[in-house]
Amino acid sequence: MEGHTNSVRTVAFSPTGKVLASGSSDSTIILWDIELQTSWKRNAPSLTQIFTIDKKLID
Repeated sequence: MEGHTNSVRTVAFSPTGKVLASGSSDSTIILWDIELQTSWKRNAPSLTQIFTIDKKLID
């Protein structure tokens, strides 16, 4: 898994287990779709929670 330009500091699976979120010192979160093996990047320098309890993403 490549995409961050600095150290990964945290990872978390979504409540469904289908998406992995990785947070980095480069002030981004990358969301990884486990089944499709794709990813998308979000700028999120201050988020401490990415998934909600009802299985949704925080915008």
